[in-house]
Amino acid sequence: MTPPKASMPVIDGMVVFTYTDDLKAGCRLWEEVLGFECAIDQGVCRIFRTSPGSYVGVCTMQDRPRSPVGVTISLLTEKVDELAQTVAEAGYEIVFGPAYSEQFDVYSCIFLNDDGYRCEIQRFGK
Repeated sequence: MTPPKASMPVIDGMVVFTYTDDLKAGCRLWEEVLGFECAIDQGVCRIFRTSPGSYVGVCTMQDRPRSPVGVTISLLTEKVDELAQTVAEAGYEIVFGPAYSEQFDVYSCIFLNDDGYRCEIQRFGK
């Protein structure tokens, strides 16, 4: 017998944490290139607001994961082309796109940030 679905929990937001050896370099994309507001500066971590309820954090803690493998940070926007151009002009190498993926029904651009995290700028549908 399958248990009944629980009602959706009330979540106010989400933070995705990334890790770096150089806090200034690790924050460059979020703060200088994309212009996100630093919502909280904790000294060893800086947390940037990407939308009203979502954040990305950059941390230099010693006891942290050392590999960005397996992580993709996807930023959802209708302005994929504009942000892809901004990122490319800032010196980030575009790995994919901007292009439409029929398999996933998204229009997106993929690049690596200063710490090697895979970042994606995308919108759903064509």
